[in-house]
Amino acid sequence: MSMSPSIHVVGNINLTKGSGKFMHVTPGSAPLTSLSTPLIGKTFTIQTVDTAGTPLSRFQVPFRLSACLGPGEDETGSVDVVIPNDPNIGGLVLLDGATEMDRYAPGVVPTKPKNVQAGGAQFGLLPGAAPKADPVITWEDDTLGGPLPPGSKPPTYLVQISTDSGKSWTTVGLGLQKPEVSVDRQLLSNASEVQVRVTATNGFRSESTTQSFSTKDL
Repeated sequence: MSMSPSIHVVGNINLTKGSGKFMHVTPGSAPLTSLSTPLIGKTFTIQTVDTAGTPLSRFQVPFRLSACLGPGEDETGSVDVVIPNDPNIGGLVLLDGATEMDRYAPGVVPTKPKNVQAGGAQFGLLPGAAPKADPVITWEDDTLGGPLPPGSKPPTYLVQISTDSGKSWTTVGLGLQKPEVSVDRQLLSNASEVQVRVTATNGFRSESTTQSFSTKDL
């Protein structure tokens, strides 16, 4: 199991209703968000806590108002920040001042995805679909093979593809709850081989598997 240097946190906020919810918590290697400059406008706080709920660090994050709000619609928006990972982190708290809006607790410790497969209708993954339908990536996860510990939740998945031998990666699935995702075939144009990287995560820890496929077989 690996611990990435940073955690990407995204939350949705409804100012009208005074509510907020964590939407995506994903470990990675993205650069940390610079929060040293004094923030202007509405802000929220993301607080890290240990497994006992004891506060560790606080990050003041600017609120981003949705760009397309119609007359009479609730004022909604988001918070989006990359914070440092820490082996002591056991959860996150979203705060509006001193008011708690939401809590995030990690899922079960992830295991490495296995038996990654890719195919389209010709492989029986999409019954009745026309040939050359968008290929579907599937995989297996040992954590899904039995009951989970009380109060825990299964991992979510991040799926990325590369058509340049791993020099760059395109995300095709984020926060997936089932071990499958379809890939837009246009992303595979002019490529003879594609690498697929499947990452299982509980928000703070992750395990990844990479598999290569010939695009002519998809």
